[in-house]
Amino acid sequence: MIPAGWENFYVVTASAAATLIGLMFVVITLGADIAKTERGKGVAQFVTPTFVHFGGVLFSSLVLLVPWPSVLAPCIILGCSAAAALIYVAFTIRGVSRLDFLNLSWLDYLFYFGLPFLADVGLIAFAVGLTSGIAYAPYGIAATIALQLLVAVRNSWNVALWLPQNR
Repeated sequence: MIPAGWENFYVVTASAAATLIGLMFVVITLGADIAKTERGKGVAQFVTPTFVHFGGVLFSSLVLLVPWPSVLAPCIILGCSAAAALIYVAFTIRGVSRLDFLNLSWLDYLFYFGLPFLADVGLIAFAVGLTSGIAYAPYGIAATIALQLLVAVRNSWNVALWLPQNR
């Protein structure tokens, strides 16, 4: 049960995420030959989180489009999915730290770890806020979903540029 007028936002974000997931599959298919190399094994540490972010946007948007009888169920689902995403961020940090051939910039750390962490913590907080009746909570949830989409778009572009340069 989302406030009236938010349907279009969630339809657009879900559609964008689903479309970009498809495009990521195309990019990965075109760069499939790199998977045989040592560097290719490290690519998964960046591609998979990008899919997870797109999937998170798609999932969150679809959860919010369901006509729930109250806000409690979607808020619990969003909070649990964001908590799982936080755990996934920790595993991603661990996996990337084991790659010895990478020199990540501060911008990479921000987009692969910092902003996803912020979006997931924000989604938990705003989901709790929505159940509490806080007026700005729907805007916060929309902002965290938009942030996840922005992060995924930037990271997919980063992977798309990295693949041809490292064949």
